[in-house]
Formats: sequence, structure tokens, C-alpha cells
Amino acid sequence: MFKSKFLKRIGTGIMAAVCAFSFATAEVKPMKAKAASEAVFPNADQIIAQAATLLGGNYSSAGGKGYYNMYDANKTPVAYDVNYTRSAGVDCSGLVYYTMTKLGYSTSGFAWNHPVPVDTTHWLSYTNPTISYKGTTKPLEIEKIRVSTNNHPYWERSNGSTIEPGSIVIGDPTNGSTDHAWIYMGEFENKAAVKAYLKKIGVNPAYINDKNIHDNGDGGNHWRIEAQSTYGVVINNDTSGKYTGAMRVSSFKLNREVTFEIQKIAIGTGAIVGKSKVDGSSAVYGVYTDKACKNKIDEMTIKANGRAAISLPLGTYYVKELVAPTGYEVSKDVYQLKPNETVTVKENEIHGSIRINKTAEDGIKSREFMVSWIEEGALHRERLTTNELGVAKLDELNIYDYNGTAIKYTVSEINNDLRNVNPSAQTVTLSEADPNKNYTVDLYFNNEYKYGSLVLHKTHTDGNTDDRTFTVTGNGETYTVVTHGNEPAALEHLRMYDDDNNIITYTIHEENVPDRYVQPEDQEVTLLLNQVTDVYIVNSHVPGTLILKKRHEDGKTGDRNFTITGSDGSVRTAVTHGNEPTVISDLDIYDTDSNLITYTIHEENTPDRYEQPADQDVTLEYNKTKTVTIVNRLKRGSISIHKQNSETLEPVAGAKYEVTCNEDIYSSNGKDMIPAGETIYTLETDENGNAATPKSLPIAHTYTLTEVYVPDGYISGEPITIEMSDDGTQLEYRTTINEKPTIVKISKKSLTTKEELEGAKLTVTDDNGTIIDEWTSTTTEHTIIGKLTVGKEYTLTEVLAPDGFLTAESIKFTVNEDGSSNHITMYDEEKTGSIEVHKTTEGMINVEGISFILSGTSNHGTEVNTQAITNSDGIATFEKIPVGTYTITEDAESVPYAYLVADEQEVSVMYAETTIAEIYNDEKSGTVEVHKNTKNKGNIADINFVLEGTSDSGRTVKLEAVTDKDGKAVFNKVPVGTYTITEDKETVPTAYLVADKQEVNVLYAETSIAEVFNDEKTGSIEIHKTTEGMINIEGIKFILEGVSDSGTDVHVEAITDKDGKATFSNVPVGTYSITEDEKTVPTAYMVAEETEVTVLYAETVTKEIFNGERSGSISIQKQTEGMKDIAGINFVLEGTSDSGRTVKLEAVTDKDGKATFNSVPIGTYTITEDGKSVPAAYFVADAQTVTVFEAQTSNITFENKKKPDSSTPSTSLTTTSNPSTGVAANGAFAVTAIALALMIISRKRKNS
Repeated sequence: MFKSKFLKRIGTGIMAAVCAFSFATAEVKPMKAKAASEAVFPNADQIIAQAATLLGGNYSSAGGKGYYNMYDANKTPVAYDVNYTRSAGVDCSGLVYYTMTKLGYSTSGFAWNHPVPVDTTHWLSYTNPTISYKGTTKPLEIEKIRVSTNNHPYWERSNGSTIEPGSIVIGDPTNGSTDHAWIYMGEFENKAAVKAYLKKIGVNPAYINDKNIHDNGDGGNHWRIEAQSTYGVVINNDTSGKYTGAMRVSSFKLNREVTFEIQKIAIGTGAIVGKSKVDGSSAVYGVYTDKACKNKIDEMTIKANGRAAISLPLGTYYVKELVAPTGYEVSKDVYQLKPNETVTVKENEIHGSIRINKTAEDGIKSREFMVSWIEEGALHRERLTTNELGVAKLDELNIYDYNGTAIKYTVSEINNDLRNVNPSAQTVTLSEADPNKNYTVDLYFNNEYKYGSLVLHKTHTDGNTDDRTFTVTGNGETYTVVTHGNEPAALEHLRMYDDDNNIITYTIHEENVPDRYVQPEDQEVTLLLNQVTDVYIVNSHVPGTLILKKRHEDGKTGDRNFTITGSDGSVRTAVTHGNEPTVISDLDIYDTDSNLITYTIHEENTPDRYEQPADQDVTLEYNKTKTVTIVNRLKRGSISIHKQNSETLEPVAGAKYEVTCNEDIYSSNGKDMIPAGETIYTLETDENGNAATPKSLPIAHTYTLTEVYVPDGYISGEPITIEMSDDGTQLEYRTTINEKPTIVKISKKSLTTKEELEGAKLTVTDDNGTIIDEWTSTTTEHTIIGKLTVGKEYTLTEVLAPDGFLTAESIKFTVNEDGSSNHITMYDEEKTGSIEVHKTTEGMINVEGISFILSGTSNHGTEVNTQAITNSDGIATFEKIPVGTYTITEDAESVPYAYLVADEQEVSVMYAETTIAEIYNDEKSGTVEVHKNTKNKGNIADINFVLEGTSDSGRTVKLEAVTDKDGKAVFNKVPVGTYTITEDKETVPTAYLVADKQEVNVLYAETSIAEVFNDEKTGSIEIHKTTEGMINIEGIKFILEGVSDSGTDVHVEAITDKDGKATFSNVPVGTYSITEDEKTVPTAYMVAEETEVTVLYAETVTKEIFNGERSGSISIQKQTEGMKDIAGINFVLEGTSDSGRTVKLEAVTDKDGKATFNSVPIGTYTITEDGKSVPAAYFVADAQTVTVFEAQTSNITFENKKKPDSSTPSTSLTTTSNPSTGVAANGAFAVTAIALALMIISRKRKNS
């Protein structure tokens, strides 16, 4: 107890200051990897477990920290025994100090660090603070500083994220009240989950109970451990500090382990890269402590969402890709991780290259290639050109498409010269390429000239087999070939084309022909690709030699018989076989008169399809061989046409046709080739409709006649195909072509009846205004045949309309080019007017979409039955209604259910006028009755009810009605619909709950009843029964009685459970008295006084009721001889109280030898003199038994006898500050606290 007002003020300051600061830490999870020299900081479980060693301990109003020397910088703080600390208690910051210091933390940079700040104000003043543990020092992470709970609850950082479990939270009230501190434990579903967690982390099971763990706080799933004046060290889910209201909250995090995350994206697209779409593989990154990536400590594997995360102690780390997902390159980039941030790492898809290597005999530069492939369903092409080295390369090619499918590339050479053989296209799949070569595939394309070969066949008519020498010249080159006897001699690898892509003609000449032989004629040949061209050369001696060669215009082959008749009367026969030449080597050159013989060559068996070849005459010369070529040419025919009108059969002049052949043919001279499809002749029909080709068309072919010019008034016909047979029996082909004239059919109709209309005068004019046709309409359509030209635009004009109709607008039309007839209809409109229906309802809603039917007969006899629908303004328009009188009917099907259907109306239509018809729809309605009830049928009059909602018509309705004395309120003429009935809370007595809203359906012409009942408001009372040591708290009966605010008499009972809790549930709001039933109170306790409690709606009121033990006092008188050495003697009282509680107390004698035990629970105890406190010259007194009675003092005398031989003078007893010495120690602690408080006040004044 403080001795003066000044000391009282100091004491009050100490009480306010001891909870001024707090410290926060974060969970330290087991590290996957750490530097060898760094200590692992305690994790959240260890921090909370350490704090929980004081769970259930007392609260120290004197600012206990569980240590002493913490305010003396020259001394090391020393911890009290944990049991002593639990008994003596700690304050809010003391719980933090005790926990952190016990764990071995130290700090720097704060206002006071011994080893960590002692009070909350120390923590809120800092400069670059650090935290140290077992030699490892790191910057202290401040999760937030002075963030108002109006903006974020205490467990949220400023960014809305949750602080780490194990963090120390400091609440700094905005009203200047005392600060508060606690340790955040994290999120738990309920109290049971908290208990399970505490058991899991090794907290003493005796501490895990409902007394020490409180729920129903406003923190929900967020729990904390704190030291508070009411319950001591407890765990709860409350949020307030020393006082309720807004706080500025600070939070500190000790745990140095943080989360590092990487996000993988594709270079270029920015798309997230997760698992490979090729085979589902993932990227793996190595985690290193050095940028050179030599010291690997862990790995991170990218997940399907493209992210990977790892928890590590706060430090500097780098990542580098070790394995890339299939389809991507392994990145060489090194990225520095950032704590609690996501670092973007980039991935490049693997790409391949196609390198084209060109070789050729005539140059490799500027060769063109086409690379094509299909990707994402689209065809792609890329054109490449080789460089001077013959190389072309296409880089950055995708190996896989978006779905992970390997792409196939096709490479082909294009625009190759005719002289070269075109290399085959090649297909490449880059996924099969060598990764060590960067997926580069080399393709080789070689251009070779087109080559052919010659084979010389040498024969002699006399059987000679000597060697013969030949020169073959062509393309500026000369080759020498030697034949050996009758063996063929080959000359291979001869180019077919020169450098200008012209075909090469080779000339074969025999050298040094012996005099006895005729010099063979030089032969010229062209070559075929990769084929052998045979050349036959015969040495014949006089008489001369004749070679017969046979050719066919159509390329067909067959044996042919020839008669060779000489002018000397000789006759020879010869046969050719196909295109093989036939050699006749024994013909005389001269007749017997030395005249040159002329030989006539006649073909005997010419097939019918060929013309008979003309006989050929030949004379032979010495040392020369004559070659005669006889060609079988196809017979020629002609095509003639007759063109006539398909309708009148009259001839059509001026039509032009092109004649083409479907195959290549030769002209009549047999030399010029006419390619297939090329025009051979152009025919134009004369005035008789006739045209014909010359008789020059080879038979055995198919010809096509295409009309290229069509006379006006006619439609182009389809091409005509004519096949000339190959048997030669028919040479003239004639066809008649029916030319289809243009046909235009024109109808003139009434717009209303859609029937043909008589009496309209009409014209058709061309674009120059020239009248092409004119007529007056009848009951049938008008047809114009052959007067109009295909594709030209014409105008149909009504010159005069029939009586009673309006003149129609002109119509432009174009004659169909496909030969189909044009059908043109022109409508005449009767004189008309309009009708506007103006639809209205209450509030002008639901006026849209209503259908109205107009029916009747016009003045001209036209039946009218048409429909119109209202727009958003409720207007429905009937336009172009023939003049007359009609009936307007509202379509009941289109009228919303909530409305009555309007009556029919008659309306007249006038020419060129608009008639207005006003139509109104009434809403359907019903009645609603509210029947109000309460428990006692009381307080049911004058209650206001509000009916509101949207009617079935869509109109907003809000009505009010008040109950009469019978509790009835009536709403009349309510539009049909579904509504909400709400009780006006302002008219409901405060003792009642406002009734829930009710939904009511209003039906047409019916009354709906709504029953409304008001429950009384209720709350709950929870009695927390406590005793010293929390024993004998079960089975105690409490009685609640009184009158509720609604006038109800209440009398209920509740009995405490094993935790001392008794609950009164569903108690009507009001003020009641709570009485403890003394019959259920153990005799060792005093009955608690009656208490008053007010029950509030929907709240639980907690009443703490403490039963003090019945107690008395013991006074000890210490005696010695001469009453010396009687001060400072310690006595110990031990035993079990009548309440069953173990009691152990100590008392020390004063200078008069008196020691007093106050407030001792009734019971029987043993008092023992502490021998250590008895001077050595005395015997220790015997223990005594004493019984304590309620409100009485038991007096006991202890006498110490002197030891007989003792000559040593008595020694004075020196007391220490050891906490175990009880009262003296506590007094010393209080004095120390006062001195420290004075020091703090002095420092604050200096700081001021």
C-alpha cells in the first residue's frame, strides 16, 4: 500500500505504463534450406507455446515481467521461477517480455533493449530496429505501424493481408488510454480447435480449460493470448485493448522466413506457362544463394497455373532454370527473388531452323524455295532464296503448335528452270531434330540437268563389221563415238536443254566412210528425259539404199505394207513395224540404160481413219542413203451449225461461236500443233442462221463450240460438245442450236387483294427512255419475248392507274443472265388512311405489346383483318387502311393478367387522315386483411402496417393500414400481385420483436388474410461461478426472477456445470435479480450477495459471481529468553482448507516477535518454524496444529529454547530480494517498481 498521495500517483502511473508497449513476431516455419552460419529463428508454435507456460497465471497490477534487473542496464535480467511468475503475475507487456526473453531474442534500435524492450512505449520508438537470435541478426520486419482499427481489424496489414501467427500486436487507443499488447495466435474455427492446437504444441494440459480459454468474442476466427486484469493470462477471440473503442495498432514479425514466388510467362505473347501441352512436363528452377548459381539450396517446380512458391529465411536468393517443359528452351537468365512478391520469369519456346543447302550444275545463287506448314488450323507459307553459297535458312520456327502437337514442314523448290530436273519436296518434323544442334535440320537439294542418251545402231548391207567413227554435235559441243561391228554404241548423259532452256538438237555424222559405201545422211535428233533415243545408220554400197520411216499423226503404231515400183519396171515390197525404220539396201541406182531409176513408194493398207498418203518418188545416189518418211495423217472433217429461235424456230443471225479441241491437234499442214483449248475457228451465223468450219478438223477428237457473242434479245447457251468418230465414216457434223429468247413476265395487281388489276396503262423503256413495249393491263400477266437484252436495265412505268387506285412508282429491272424468266409485279394501292390506337392504364405501364385487331370491309369491297401491336408509348398504328368503317378489338391473349380486357370500338377511316381511338384498361384488384396477435393478445391496436411491392401489372404499390382494437388492418382495392407486408417498427412496443416481413398474394375479387405474430425480445445470461483455485464450482443453483419489460412474470433456475457456468436462455428483456441458493453452497464458502442484471435483446450478459471462502486469522507470538532474536523468524502454514484447497502461507515476525496469517480459509493446518531463519543459538520450535474458525483469530505462541552450550552471540538475519521469501520480496519488488517509475517520469520530463 502506498503511504502518500504522491506515491499513489506514481503507482497509478506505473499501472498505466506497464502495458504501454508490445512486441510482435511471425511464425518461423522449418526452413528447407539455410546458410550454414545462420540460426533458425523460433516459429509461431514455439512462441505461442512459450507464452502459454503462463496461461492461467495471474495478472500483475505492479507491472511484473517475470524477470528482475530488466530496468538496470548494468545488470543482466534474471528470470523468476515460472511458478512464482504465474503466481505473482505479469502485465500485458510482461507477457511479451517474458516470452521473447525466455526464447533468447534480443533487439537493437529501440528506445530500450534489455535484451528486448520492456514496455510498449519502448517498442513504438525505434530507428532501423534489428532482431537477433543465437548470433544471427536480421532487420526486424514491421508488419504495420499505428493502423487504425476503423480501417483494418488488428489482424490485418494495411494491404488487407493477415499478419503472421506469433506476431506481437500493440493497441494504442486513440482516446489516450493505456496501451495494450497481445500475441496473435492465428485463425481457428472454434474453442475446441484452439484446445487441440495447444495440446499439439505441448502446452500443459492442466492449463487447457474453459477458464483460461474464452470464446464468443468479436474477433471471430482470430485468436490471441494476452494478460488482462480480469482473468489473468488467457486466450480469447476478443479485439479490444484496455478500453473499448478505436485503436492504432502496430505489429512486429520475428520470423525471418518469407515466401518467394515466381510466375512463368512466355516471351513475346506474355501467356502463362504451366505444364507442357506436349507431355505434361514442368519447368524446374534451382534456388541459389549466389548470383553465379554455384551454391544451390533447393528447387522450385512450376505448377499448372504457371507459379511456384518457396518459403525461405529472409535473404538474397536467385533462381535459374534447370529443366524446361517440353517445347521450351532452358533459360540462361538468372532472376533475383523478392520476399513476399511474385517475380516474373520468362520462358522462350524452343524454335528450330531449316537450312537449305543447294547444289547444282549451273549455279546455286537465287534459287527459290517454298516452306509450308499448318499451324493452329491455318496454312502458312514462307518463300526463301539461296545466297551465293547456295544456302537459305529459315529461323525461329515453332516446333509445336498451341495444343502441343509437333508441326510438319514441307520444303519444295519452286520456279525451277526447264533445263533442270525438279528435286522432290522434303518433309521435316523439327521435334525429331537434334537439340544439341539447336533443332536445326539441313536439307540438301541438288539440281541436275535433264539428260538423255543416244544409242547408235550401225549396220552394213554387206555384213561388214569394221569400226566406224561418228561425230555428234549439239549445244556447241562435239562428241566422238565409235561403233564396233554391229554392236550399238551409246552416248550417255547428254543435256536436253541449253542454258536458255531451249531444247538441243544433236546432229550425227559418220566420218571416213569407205569409198565403197554411200555416205549416210546426217541425222538430227532431240532427246527424251531419262530415255534412250535410237539412231540407225546403214552403210550400203552401190546400188543405193533406201530407208523407210513411218509416222502417225495420232501417235498410234502398226505394221504398214508398201509397194516400191521402179521406173525400170522393177517392183519391191516392204513392211514397216511401228515407228521402226525399214532399210532397203539392194536397190539399183541406174537402169540398164544408165539412167537414174525413179522409185515410187505407195502405202497399201492405210486404215480408214487416215487419209491415203501421197505416193513419194525418190532417186538414189551413189554413196548416199535416201530416207523417205511417210506420215499417216488423220482424215479431216467439218462442223456446221444452224442457229434458230427456240420459241419461233426462226433463224438467228449474228451469233458467234469459238471452236476449240479438247486435245492437242496438228494443223492441216501437219507441222503446227494447236494446243488443247486454243481457238481453231470463230464462226458467225449468217442471215439464215448457218455457219461452218473448213474441212480441216482432224477426226478422232472432241471439239467444243462456245457461244462468245449473243444477239440482243437472246440468252447465251451452254457450250456444245461434238465428238468426231475415229472410223473415218463421217466427216461432216451438223447441229441445230435453239437460241433461247429473253422472257419477261409483268403482273399488275391490287396491293390489297393481290389479284390482277385491269385498266392500267404500262410501258417498258430502256436507259435512253425509248419505249420498248406498251400495253393496258388485263386479268392476266403480260409477257415480253425476245425484245429485251440480257444484262441491260429497263424501267416499268405506270402511265395511267385504274380508277380508285394510286399510281405506282416505276420499277427498274435487269433481264436475268441465266436464262430464267423475269417475273415483275407492280402493285397499285387503294386510297387509304390510318388509325392510331392510344392505349392507357394506371401509371401508363404495360401499354407495350398489346395486340389490337382491325376488321371490316372497305368502301371498295376489300376485306380487312389486320393486327397492330402497341409500342412503348401504348400506341398501335394501322397504316394504309382502305377508307371505310371498321371494328377495333383488343386481343385478350395479349392483355396482361392483371388487367381487364377493353370493350370493342367502331372507327371510320378517311382518305389521307389518321383516326385516333382511345382505349383504357382497368387493373384487377382484391383485398388484404392483416390479423395482428401477441402472446397475451395485448398491445395489438394502433400498429401500422405497410404493404408494398410491384403489382402483376408491374406498378409500384405502397399502402398503409393501422390495426383496430381487435388487431385487424385492412388494405382495399389492391391491384392483383404479390406484395410484402412490413410491420412499422416505430409503432411496435419496445418489448416485442418486429414481426418478419410476410409475402401475400392478392387475387382478383378475393380477400387475402395475413396472420402476424410478435414474439417478445429475449436475451441470455451466463453466470461464471468462481472460487479460489476454481474448485467446488459445480452444482450451484441460481434463481432469476422479476418482471419483463412486456409485463411477464419470470422465475427460472439454472445450475452450474463443472466449469462453474450456469446459463439462463431466452429470457425476455428486462431487469431481474439473481440469487444464489445457499442450500447448494458448500459450508466452507460464503453465499454470494444478490445481484441485479439487465437482459438486452439478442445479447448474452455475463455475470461473474465469486464465492469467498470463510476465513479467520492466526496470530503467532515468538518468545525467547529475554525476548531477544525474535524478529525475522519465518513461519510456514500448510494444510488443506475445509473447501479442499491446499494452502501454504508464510509469515515473518516483526521486531516484537509477532507474525500474522490473515484471511486464512477455515480449516486445520500445521504451522512450522523455518529452521533456516532461527539463529544458531536456539533450538527450532516444534510444529503446532491450529484450527481456523470463521471471523476469529487463533493465537499461538512459539518459544525457542537456547542451546545449553551456546556461547556464540546471536547473528542478525539479513533478508534478500529472492522472490521465494514472500512478503519481503514482494515489498522489495514494489519499491524497485516505484523507483523505476520515478526514473521513467524523470526521463519523460527530460525528453519533454
